[in-house]
This record gives sequence, structure tokens and C-alpha cells, in this order.
Amino acid sequence: MRRYDFVLWDWNGTLLDDLELNLSVENELLRRRGLFERADRDYYLAHFAFPIIDFYISLGFDFSKEDYAAVACEYADLYASKLHEAALFSDAVPVLDALAKDGAKQVVISATEHDLLQKQVASYGLSDRFNDVLGSENNLGKSKVAVARDWLANRKVDPRRTLFVGDTTHDFETAQAIGCDCILVSRGHNSRARLETTGCPVCDDLRGVLRAVRGGKTVLIAPDSFKGTLSATTVAHTVAAVLRERAPALTAVCLPIADGGEGTVDAYLEIFGGEKQYMTAKSPLGHPVEAAWALLPDGTAVVETAAASGIAIEQQNDALRASSYGTGELVRAALDSGCKTILLGLGGSAMTDGGTGFLAALGARFLDENGTELPPGGGSLIKLKTIDLSRFDPRVKHCTLRVLCDVENPLCGPRGAAYIYAPQKGASPEDVQLLDKGLQTLAAAAAAVVGKDEAVFPGAGAAGGLGFALKAFCGATLVSGIDCLLDAAHFEEKAKTADLIITGEGKMDAQSLMGKAPFGVAKRAGSTPVIAVVGLLDANKEDVAAAGIAAVYETNDRHLPFDEIKESAKADLIRAAKRIEI
Repeated sequence: MRRYDFVLWDWNGTLLDDLELNLSVENELLRRRGLFERADRDYYLAHFAFPIIDFYISLGFDFSKEDYAAVACEYADLYASKLHEAALFSDAVPVLDALAKDGAKQVVISATEHDLLQKQVASYGLSDRFNDVLGSENNLGKSKVAVARDWLANRKVDPRRTLFVGDTTHDFETAQAIGCDCILVSRGHNSRARLETTGCPVCDDLRGVLRAVRGGKTVLIAPDSFKGTLSATTVAHTVAAVLRERAPALTAVCLPIADGGEGTVDAYLEIFGGEKQYMTAKSPLGHPVEAAWALLPDGTAVVETAAASGIAIEQQNDALRASSYGTGELVRAALDSGCKTILLGLGGSAMTDGGTGFLAALGARFLDENGTELPPGGGSLIKLKTIDLSRFDPRVKHCTLRVLCDVENPLCGPRGAAYIYAPQKGASPEDVQLLDKGLQTLAAAAAAVVGKDEAVFPGAGAAGGLGFALKAFCGATLVSGIDCLLDAAHFEEKAKTADLIITGEGKMDAQSLMGKAPFGVAKRAGSTPVIAVVGLLDANKEDVAAAGIAAVYETNDRHLPFDEIKESAKADLIRAAKRIEI
């Protein structure tokens, strides 16, 4: 429940990071008068106070020889000329927006002259975020108390439902004078030591303000799916429910994520809204399977390889025959729907066919020496002689195709699609050799058609070589799957308003450390601590911690076989969530 209806924000040093600007301006004023430049950072933080005239006297100004009002105007003019050097604190806008979303009304108050303050607030694009902008009647920097009292009386605001946020002892004095609560932030114009003498709560950044208004911490829950057991959405909302039960004042923000594999469609629908489009496509081994892709409100299509060509679809995969044809059918359906932008996730695939099935679904033909079409799958590619693109769907080249991919393997060789990933898809050592030779044959035939070798670029080996086909024949752009989604979700802004981030996945292993979703989250979390809930931890804890994840909670802490945990997966997740330290 929200504890405050109004938040009164100090401007300078609380929302606007202008400490260095103040030091620069004050030292320039001292230089103009031939005075010693005493306004270094430590002195300023220890001595800056209201009324500002007293602070100026401590710096060496002699107001028996010049008028303080003239100095104040000189300061204001010089400050205004250099204002472009100051920026908002990075968490200012995210926290303002989070509080607005919670329904809190917000007001900015400053000792700066009223009209000048309005111009400053507008110059940073914040005018529409405040219900009122309250400045002083002049630039003399006397006090904010009178301004705050007048506002409180005119608006008939209950001070008990009002929070004052500032960065100086004077802000605390103002809050006391009007009878409201106060929080001080220790990165502005007074040192933490000075702020703590007030007895007021002191925080390092604006997340403390959110905690005060909301009555508890904010936790951002951003897990990937637990493959084969729980969707990312189920994981996020289950953890959120447990945490809310344990700490009713806690705010849990759910952000299911995916890096291009299973759950990518659902993750984008959760962020943007839109509709899931269902259709029948071919499975990796050619059986009919129901698959879905997402149509977002702006007309973008989101397709995941796992939907029609995923390793989990077949009860027993055939590494030599598995095809990407069904994924091509999904893309064709998106084109039929008029989509001009397609996001295609490459995780969780069953095939090692170099993307030939995908291309075949869009009209390409792969022929042997007799002109006969090759059967589906990578096992037949060694017989490839000719690639016929005469019937290839021209719409592919006229759309924006962004491929969500978080691996950098080439198409062929020891680090290629066959040697690295085919064993996970059921390939024997002999199959791996055959598949790799087939991919080499495909690469040579493709180079003859498209005029360049795309087999070695990072990501060519993704999804059994589908990355290669998309780059070579479709002009696709490969991007980091997790970064693309986090960009779309404005993840950094959400991270700045959170006290804790919880990520996770089904199995966290050495491959996860190469850039899978949880570590993509950790990399972009900023100063917010990150922990993970996982089905199984199969990686060195020190390596995990070094990559930014401070603690890991296992759901399968009994280390039971996968078949035995499927039924209890949600209950095990609940048990793990109850152990999380919040």
C-alpha cells in the first residue's frame, strides 16, 4: 500500500547532479575577486548550508564591500550559462515514472528563483512529470520553508501523507517545519556524515525513495524458462507470489525473458501485448505440429525456432533427418500477414541442416548431381551439387529480418554446428563427421551462388547452421537475443528502480556463462544486486559470482533425474523462493 500521496523533491543535488557545476561556478566567482579557491569538494560537502549568504562568507566573500544580491545574480547568470554541463542523476527519471505509475503526485521545490526553476525543469524534459514547480521569489537562497508552507496551505495537503526528498540538512529542516517525513540522499550537496546527524533516513540513491513510498523493497523478477517444465512467465509470477506472501509491502515487478529460445514469443507478448498466431507446421521429422508466432501491435512478427523445429518436439530425435522446414513455414505465414519486420529466435533447435529446410519452405531447392531434390536433414547435404533460388520468396529480401542469437560458433569445423551442438541432438560421433562434411559442402555451394563465404562469421553455426542460411540467403542481421529483448523492455530503467533482481533458468552451466539470458541480465543490472533461481546449478560458483550473480538457489536441490522432477517442478520452485533472502 502506498504510504504517501505527495512526494516533494528538492531539485539541485537530488534530481539534478550539479555538485561539480556549483564548485566550478563558485571558484570562478572567487577567482574574479582574487580570493583563495576554497570550494573544493570536501569543504563544500562539509560546510554548504542555508542561508547561502553564510556559506559564501565562509568562502571569503566580504559583503561589507559588495552587495550580496549582486553576487547572487552573478552566480545565477554564470550557473545558467554552464547548466548544460550538469545532467540528471541516472535513476531520476525511472524513479519519477515509477512513482507516477503508483499514483503518487510529485512536486519539485528549490531555493532557485521560480521562473528560472521552471525553465531548468523544462530544459530537462520533466515539466509534465510534476504537479507543481515551486521556486523562490528571488535568487538570494534564503530558505525553502516559506515556499513549502504556502504550497501546503494552498493545496490543503496532509503533511502526514507527504514525503520530502532532499540532499542537505536544510531539506530536513524544511520537512520538519512543515510536519512531513523526510529522506535524504547522500550524493548531493552535503556529506553523508552531515546528513546522518539529523537522525533522518539516509540512502545512497533514489531507490530508497521508492521503498519509503511503497513501504517495502522493489524486486525485479526476470527469469528465462525452465526448459521442459516451467515457462518464464510461470516462474516469474510464482516467485513473485511467494515473495509477496512473505513480505506484503514488497513490490514485485515481473519481466519474463528469453534469449531467442523457448519462451521468446511469450516474453515479447508480455512486454508489448499483441496476439499469438496459431498454425500447423512441420515438426523436425516432418509430422504435423501446432506452432505459434506473435504478431505485435506495431505489425512486427516474433518467431522462435523452438516452436516448430525444437528439440523437445520429437519423442526421439533423428539428428541426420531433422529439418528446419517448420520454422520457414512460420516465417512464410508472417510474410503472408503483411509483416515487414520479423524477429527470429534461434535457440532450442533439433536440426543440423544448415537452414536448408527453412529455405526450402520459402521456395529454395537443393539438388544432387542428378537434379533430384535432397531429402530433408543435414545427413543428405554431402550429396548437394546445386542450389536453385529461382522460386525463392522475394518478400524475404524486402523485410527486416533480425535474428536473435547468443552463440558465436562458425558453421563448420571443431567449433561448428555439428561438433558442438549435434551431439546434444542425438548425433553419434560418426553422424557428427557426416553432418560437418555436409555443412562444408553447403558452404561451398552457397558461396558459388551468393558470391561470398558466410560460413565463418560469428553465429553461422547457431540453430544447426540456420544462422548461416539467414545471413547468406536472407540478408538477416544477427543480434544478441537477450540484449534485443532487454532493450525492448527498457531493462536498465527497471533495474535502477529495483533493490534486487532475481533471474534464472532451468540449468545453469558453463554454456550459460557464455552469454545466456541470466548473465545478460547480470551484465546490465548496474549497481542492483542479482541472484538466480535455477533448476540445477552445474557451474563453478566462483565463476557465477564473478559474472555478476551473487547467489544461486536451486529448485532441484535433491538432484533428482529430470523425469522425476517434472511433476514437482512448481512445488520445488516455491520451496526455493521461500529460501530467498529479501
